[in-house]
Amino acid sequence: MRWVNVNFGVAVLVLLSLNLRAQHATQRKIDALAIVPPAARAETAKAAPVTKEDAYVIEPPDILAIEVTRPPFAGVEGKHLVRPDGTISLGMFGQVNVGGVTVREARARIEAHLSKYGPRPTAALRVDGGNSKCVYVISDPVGNGGQIARLPLFGNETVLDAITTAGGFATDGKVHVARESAAAGEPWPVLPVDWKGIKGGRTATNYQLLPGDRVYLAAKK
Repeated sequence: MRWVNVNFGVAVLVLLSLNLRAQHATQRKIDALAIVPPAARAETAKAAPVTKEDAYVIEPPDILAIEVTRPPFAGVEGKHLVRPDGTISLGMFGQVNVGGVTVREARARIEAHLSKYGPRPTAALRVDGGNSKCVYVISDPVGNGGQIARLPLFGNETVLDAITTAGGFATDGKVHVARESAAAGEPWPVLPVDWKGIKGGRTATNYQLLPGDRVYLAAKK
């Protein structure tokens, strides 16, 4: 009976020890979180912002501007047309396929390709001519026919960007965006735009535009 009591006592002590360790570990985690201000924790939790490098997908017949910092690749610098097969010519260094990838991915492909001919260079890449994607701003400020402006789309432009780039048309009439239907042959959905609200700082209808969108600025009736 004495042996059973001793074993029971040992078991209780072990359980108490494990419980205290768990409590100490939990408290250390709480203390560690308390050191970081709530605002900083929220900032850390935010996802990385999407940039034009990540948003724009290169397609023919875009024009890319390339700059390379390291010789012997100086001849690569300049403007390059994306061919119908998605490739660009790098002169004596051959060609590389950049069709269907983002600007960031294309830059990495160019750097990797050039590294076959020397030390890996650092390349700067931008879309100089966004010929593959566009939006249209159609304005009819006085109701007698209107004007059409074709604008290149680089990845994250909004209604406000398009209207400003097209000349900042002044209108007191209705503004809306027509967007191609996902189903072939179906009517295009129409997205109403609160133009006065956008000018006043309300951004709920300042939609991000997609390739092929039509931004209509109608005459006031």
